[in-house]
Amino acid sequence: MATTLAATCLLGLAIAPSAERSEHVRRRCETEASRPAPSPPPVTTLRTRDTEVAIYSIDGELRYTVLDAAGRVLAHHVDELTFIAGFPGLAEQLDRALAEDAWIDASVPDRP
Repeated sequence: MATTLAATCLLGLAIAPSAERSEHVRRRCETEASRPAPSPPPVTTLRTRDTEVAIYSIDGELRYTVLDAAGRVLAHHVDELTFIAGFPGLAEQLDRALAEDAWIDASVPDRP
């Protein structure tokens, strides 16, 4: 996808009929290139009054994204140890929210 985006941006700059259009294409390409890759859907999400924690399965490991009440990202796809160190109270709430002896399987089954 990055290669396609780069080729499209270069082509757009090469055929732009005016300096104004060229600037518009350049800005659009810079914006597109700076966007992070889309996240897979979360395995589960915990919402509290002040935060939201989304848990993802990425490369067979659990990753945590934390948002504040306004939707600002406080942590993005951090591992479990980083999540616990940065948000100990939230980690405890998440632990209590899961049933005793429950666990989250981060593996992704093959689809037919």
